[in-house]
Amino acid sequence: MEHYLNETTNLQGVTNRILDIAYRGGKTNTPAGLRLAVNAVLLEQSGDRSNVKDIIVLITDGMTSPEYVGTLARSIQTVRDSGATVFGKALLSLHYVCKDHPRDQQNVILIPYI
Repeated sequence: MEHYLNETTNLQGVTNRILDIAYRGGKTNTPAGLRLAVNAVLLEQSGDRSNVKDIIVLITDGMTSPEYVGTLARSIQTVRDSGATVFGKALLSLHYVCKDHPRDQQNVILIPYI
């Protein structure tokens, strides 16, 4: 996990933490990222506040690696059950993330490769 909600107290601190995230390469395991957000980050001991709406910002290349696609629907349901809102930012396409869930597409921003 790169950053918990209770590790910084201001916008500059959050910005610095985000800018310090390093790309590690590898496969796109979107389901694991969604589960991590719900099960490790959106918890009171990690800084989650019960009086604030939970938001997950998903930044992805849009293509979940084939071996993880089978668990994606279950992970999406886990997020829905948590009550969190997901905003997706895709560098290519969110085809595998929201193809079966048109209502989820309202929070998607597509960024084509340059």
